[in-house]
Amino acid sequence: MVDVDKKIKYAMIAIGLAIVLFIILGIPTALVPNPFLNYVRMIPATPLDYFFLATTSVLFAVLISLKLYYKSEKQVGAKELAGGAAGFITFSCPICNMLLVALLGGATIMAFIEPLRPILGVISIAILSYLIYNTLHCKECVATGTTTVT
Repeated sequence: MVDVDKKIKYAMIAIGLAIVLFIILGIPTALVPNPFLNYVRMIPATPLDYFFLATTSVLFAVLISLKLYYKSEKQVGAKELAGGAAGFITFSCPICNMLLVALLGGATIMAFIEPLRPILGVISIAILSYLIYNTLHCKECVATGTTTVT
């Protein structure tokens, strides 16, 4: 019974974290309206932007919650941040992202990054899903006494 309570606790942590991430990532990308930031996207938001925002938030929250649940010694590292960053680029306005504009220029972004945003979203989902699978798989290996995959 204690294990069920622990699972419910970490499921609730994942749900709360997903909501917080949705808000934190949605406000600066103007996908979540708010009265404090008077910001308008230069490229209108599409349903795909909202899908990738929600998916990235949920997957990243589940991954963090699993790491907390299993008391993983491996912290959030480069792979996790790469999946999150790819997701953020996917649903953010590429013209409004000052870092991308400064690094690549507006014409380069519209020619190369804008058409690749859906592909980056799929890559982000794949990376985060793989990391979730790997976290679950390795913990099952440890529980059964078999060799772990790293």
